[in-house]
Amino acid sequence: MANRFIIVCAARTGSTLLRLLLQSHPDICCHGELITPDERRVLQVVGTKADVKSNVRDLLMDVRRTDPARFLRDFALYPGRFLAVGLKIKYSEFVPEVMGSAHDWVLENSDIKILHLRRHNLLRRHVSHQLALQTGVTMVLQGGDVPEYKSLHLNFQDCVEDFERVRAEEDRFSALFSKHPVIDVSYEAVIDPRSGECDRILDFLGVHRAPLTAKMVKLGRGNLAELVENYQDLQQQARGTRYAHFFD
Repeated sequence: MANRFIIVCAARTGSTLLRLLLQSHPDICCHGELITPDERRVLQVVGTKADVKSNVRDLLMDVRRTDPARFLRDFALYPGRFLAVGLKIKYSEFVPEVMGSAHDWVLENSDIKILHLRRHNLLRRHVSHQLALQTGVTMVLQGGDVPEYKSLHLNFQDCVEDFERVRAEEDRFSALFSKHPVIDVSYEAVIDPRSGECDRILDFLGVHRAPLTAKMVKLGRGNLAELVENYQDLQQQARGTRYAHFFD
């Protein structure tokens, strides 16, 4: 029987990168965000394209609208020829108001494996989120146009509140999936080819180890001092706090 899995995470933690890496494995099918308030996200089902007319896609959208649990069970997480099949869901969307019947279905099916993706440097996550809000661009594939960024001016208290909110959500989801098989995945380790993180994930999913690739461009390159105009001031405010290491 194929392993079913879900990537859960906060926004801007590298979930698209992880999804594309897993999708590059011959025995894994990994969809994008399928249960969201935006019905067009059903187009993130692998094999569907927004610019191609499809009665199959129309059917999927109708099932997702009327019976979200069936949409996950019979379509999104249907194994087909794959040994592992999954999708990703952000913290903010794993709520009954968004997921409908799919919310309880996921919690009740404790055989579903959870990849709990975290970004340990929450300042970089916060900066990435602010840059995405600034440009409206969340990802760029190789060969695409990388947006020009204006430098950010951040408020230290806003940063701290964001850090604490994300940490609280991480703890909540750890408790929420306490009965599921869970692997904690580090974004920083995923992007480090020496870490062995991707092999650890493949072992968890029950597939053979293989090189994983993703044709994505890293956005917001450069050090934080170049992206945040008041970075030195933030460093000073962070001294002596438990978040000081984010500003090193």
